[in-house]
Amino acid sequence: MSPTRTVSKRSRRRRTRRGSAAPFSFTLSLALSLSLAPPLFSSPSTARASSPAPASEPASLRAGKITADTPEAVRIRGSDAIAGLGDWYLSNGTLCAAVLGTEHHGTLVPSGGNLVDLGHCGRGDDQFIGLEPMFNLSRDEMFRIREIEAQVVDGRAQIVTRALEDGLTLTTRYALDLAQPDRLTIRTRIERHAAGPRIFAMADMLLHTVSALRNFILNDGGRFSGFRLVAREDSPYLEIASSIRTASGVVLVGNESQGPAIAYLYRPVKGVALNSEGTATPLDHYALAFTSLTLNNWGTQPSWFPTRDPGVVQALQLSFMDLPIGESVVFERELQLAQRADVATLSDHIYAGPARDPEVYAPPVRVAGSVDDAGARIHVFRVGEGETSHMTMARPDASGAFSFQLPRGRYRLEVLAAAGRRVTREIDLSNTTQDFDLGAIQLAQASWITLPRGAPMRLVFQGVGDTPDPVFGDDQSGLTQGGEPKYNSQHTSSVHLAGVDRDPRRVLLAPGRYRVYATHGPEFSLTQTTLEVSAGKPGKLAISAPTRLFETPGWISADFHVHAAPSFDSTLPQAEQLRAFVAEGGEVLVATEHDVVGNYANAIRELGLSDRITTLSGLEVTTIAPTPNNPFTSGHINLYPVPYRPERNRAGAIQDEGLRLREIIALARELPGQPIVQVNHPRWLARDVDHGSFFDHLSVRGTPFDPSLPFDAAPNASLLEPDPETGLRDLDFDAVEVMNADRVDNYRVVLRDWFSFLSQGRRIAGMANSDSHSLGRVVSVPRNYVRVEHDDDVRRFDPAAFFAAARRGHLYGTTGPLLEVSLADAGPGDRHTGSQATLKVTVRTAPWVPANIVRVYLNGHLDSEHAIDGSSSVSIEMKFERDSYLVVEVEGPPEGDYAAVLPGFTPLAFSNPIFIDADEDGQWSAPSLTQH
Repeated sequence: MSPTRTVSKRSRRRRTRRGSAAPFSFTLSLALSLSLAPPLFSSPSTARASSPAPASEPASLRAGKITADTPEAVRIRGSDAIAGLGDWYLSNGTLCAAVLGTEHHGTLVPSGGNLVDLGHCGRGDDQFIGLEPMFNLSRDEMFRIREIEAQVVDGRAQIVTRALEDGLTLTTRYALDLAQPDRLTIRTRIERHAAGPRIFAMADMLLHTVSALRNFILNDGGRFSGFRLVAREDSPYLEIASSIRTASGVVLVGNESQGPAIAYLYRPVKGVALNSEGTATPLDHYALAFTSLTLNNWGTQPSWFPTRDPGVVQALQLSFMDLPIGESVVFERELQLAQRADVATLSDHIYAGPARDPEVYAPPVRVAGSVDDAGARIHVFRVGEGETSHMTMARPDASGAFSFQLPRGRYRLEVLAAAGRRVTREIDLSNTTQDFDLGAIQLAQASWITLPRGAPMRLVFQGVGDTPDPVFGDDQSGLTQGGEPKYNSQHTSSVHLAGVDRDPRRVLLAPGRYRVYATHGPEFSLTQTTLEVSAGKPGKLAISAPTRLFETPGWISADFHVHAAPSFDSTLPQAEQLRAFVAEGGEVLVATEHDVVGNYANAIRELGLSDRITTLSGLEVTTIAPTPNNPFTSGHINLYPVPYRPERNRAGAIQDEGLRLREIIALARELPGQPIVQVNHPRWLARDVDHGSFFDHLSVRGTPFDPSLPFDAAPNASLLEPDPETGLRDLDFDAVEVMNADRVDNYRVVLRDWFSFLSQGRRIAGMANSDSHSLGRVVSVPRNYVRVEHDDDVRRFDPAAFFAAARRGHLYGTTGPLLEVSLADAGPGDRHTGSQATLKVTVRTAPWVPANIVRVYLNGHLDSEHAIDGSSSVSIEMKFERDSYLVVEVEGPPEGDYAAVLPGFTPLAFSNPIFIDADEDGQWSAPSLTQH
C-alpha cells in the first residue's frame, strides 16, 4: 500500500518579527547581539500518512497519524498531553510520544512538526511541554514543515518531518527502538543545495516555563549550574552572555503531585558539519538556561576559538557563519526518561556513561546513604566551585534510602526537607576507589499538627517573633535565577480545606510559635488562634470555622480566569485548585488554561464537590509568536464557555497563532454558544513582563492604546479596521479584565482604558479575576458577583442565563467589599431612563475587610467621593444633562487582618456601569471623551 498525501489548509505564509512583545525572542537576540536575516522559509504544508509496518518488525513498534481509530495503548496521556486528531504518535511499548501535525501550532513557534508529548505508555505521566526548533537564534526565522511521515523500519518506530525552503532542505527524525526503550532519539539534517539566506545556527528550545518542570543544567567538567541559574530573561547583555555553558545535558524534573513521578534528560549527542566530500567536522554545542526555557544551540561551522564554556566572542562568531552550497550539518540528541522525580537517576548516566574515556576520566564513585524523611532532597555541590557548582540532586525511596554517582573530587551535601530542615555534610572522594557509605542522616525534629475537619476554609500560618513563616508544598529544588527564588505551583504558607474526606489531615511544622487565621471569603468572618509547636511532639490545631455574616441572594460569585496543571506554566493539580477555590468561598470556576480547553468534571466528582461549586470549560488564547499578519501578537484572550473535546488537539482549542484579535473573535463566534471574549490583563506594569498585554502594544501597531484619544485617531485607529471577510474589528470583544490578581496599579491604568471604551460607545463588561496559577496566588480573589434573575443555587445552575448576565455587565468585581448599587430601579449593566434619580450605594464588609471611601465616576471622571466606615449606605441625588454612564468604586486601606490573610491586595470593589438615557428617547448615546 503506497502512502497517501493530504494538503494542509493552514498554508498562510508565516514569518515572525523581531522587536515584538513576545517573550524570549528579544532576550536571545539581545544576549547574543546577532543581526537577524530576512525570512528563510515559507510555503504550503503537506502531510504523508503512515506506511504499514513490515511483518518482520516487532508489533510493539508503532507510528502513525492520530485518528479516531488510533489504539489507546499508543496514545500518550498525562496533565500536559495536548496531541489529538491530526497529530502523530510514536511508541515502542515503553515510551509514547506525539508530534504536532502541520495544521497545529507550537507554544512559541506558529507551526507544527515538533515534539509536544512524551511519557511512559499507559502511565499517564506526560509532563513534557515541548521541544521547538529555532534557527539563527531568532524565532523570526524558521522552517515551515511541509511533510510528515510515520514509519516502522530497521528496528525503529519513527516520525520524519521535512521542509524544502530557499535553497535548504531540513529533515528531522524522531525515533524509538527496543535496544534503548527509555530513550527517544532525534536526528536533524540541514543541507544547502542552492543559494539562499544565511543560516548560522540551529537550536532546540526546551520548554519548561517558570513553575512547571524544574531545569537542572549539568556537565562533567567546567562550570556547573544545576538549579542555580545565572541570568533572568530581562538580564543585561553581558550577564546573559556569561551564562552560556557547554552542557552535557539538561534534566527536567517533574512534579510528583501532578501525576506519576517522571524526569527527562535532554542530552546532545553530537553535531557535525559535512563537506561536499562527506568529511565530518565536530560542531560545538552550548546551552543558555532560563526558568522559562533552555536553549541548546549548535553553530553551522566549528568555533574559531574553542573553549570549555563559550562566551561573547563565540556568540559573535555566529554572525559570520553560513552553510555553503553542497554542505550539510547533522545534529543528534536524545531524550531519556526516568520514573523518578530527581536528577541523580539521570545524571548517573552522564557521570558513568559509556561515552566517557576511562583513560581520561577515573570511574565515578557511588555514594549511598539514608535519611529519616523520605520527602527530603539531597543536593550535591563540588567544593571550591561556589553555589553554581551544583552536581546532582537525589530523591530517597519510600524507606529513605538514596544513592548517586559522582566523579572523584570534594563535595558538600545539603539535605533539604519540609519544615525548613537542613543538614550539611562534606565528603572527599578524591582518592576513593570504592562505594562511599554516608550512613544514616538524621534531620532536626519537626511536629505533625492535626488539622480541623468538616468545614471549608483557608488556614493562613504566620510565624510569630523569631519563628519564620512556614512553607508548605516546597519541592526542595532551591531553584533560583539571577539570585531570586523561583517557586513551584504548590509553594504556599496556607492550607486549603474544602470540608471533604480528601482534605489534608495534618501538616508538618518546625518548633516555634504561630498565628493561624481561618478565612472563607468576604461573606464570612475571620477567626484566629495561636499555636505552640514543640520539637517532635504532635499537636492539634484548634480553630473555629468562619461563620457566614452576609447572604447574597440573587448573586453568584465567579472567577473567570483560573489555571491548573493543563496550562503549560502550572503544575498545580486540578484537585488542589478546586480545594483552594472552595476554601475561599468561590462558586463558579471557569477553567481558562493556556491554549488548551480545561475541564474539571472528573476532579469535582472525585472530591464530591458538585453540590458546592460548578465549573465550566474555557480557554486562554495565548498568542506568543509574532507574524506579519500580527507582528506584535494579540495578547492573552479568554474565551468562555468553550466545548471540551478531548479527542482533538489541545482538547478543541482554536488554532490562534498569527491571528489578529478580530480573527480570534471571529473563530469564537463560530463556537457553540458564542463564548464571551475577554481581553486579559491588557496593561502590565511589571518591568520584566511585556507580553500578553494588548493595550500595551496594539498587535498591528506596536504602540500603546491612548485612552485620551478617540478610536479613529492614531495609534488607536487599528482597532476600527474591519476584517475583509467577517467585518469584525479588534475592538469587538465582550469584556476586559479590569482587575487582575493583586495588581492595583494595573487596575488604575486599565480603569482609564475601560472608561475610554465606554465613553466612545463600546459597552464592554468589566471583570475582576484571580489569574491564579498556583497556591501562592489566591484563587477567587478578586472575584465577580454576577446577578442572576432566578435561582442562585449552584446545584441548579443555569449556564446560559449566567453568561448572558455576565456579558451584559450585571456584575461587580471585588477583593473584599460587597456592593449593592442602584440608580432608582437600575443596577449594574442596566439602563435608567430619566434626567435625575437617587443613587444608592450599600457597602457590606466583614470586620476584617476595611472600607473607608466610596467614589462615583460619571462618564469616566470622578464625580464625588464619600467617606464611610466599613458597612455603610450612601444616597446621592444625581442629575444628568445628557446620556451618561456611572461607575461606583469602594476602597479601603490594606492593613490589619486583611493584610495578614491577603498580603499584597487592597480592599477594592467596582461596579459595572449603569447607563442613563437622560433625554428619554429610548436609547443610550455615548458621551464624548471630554464630557463629564
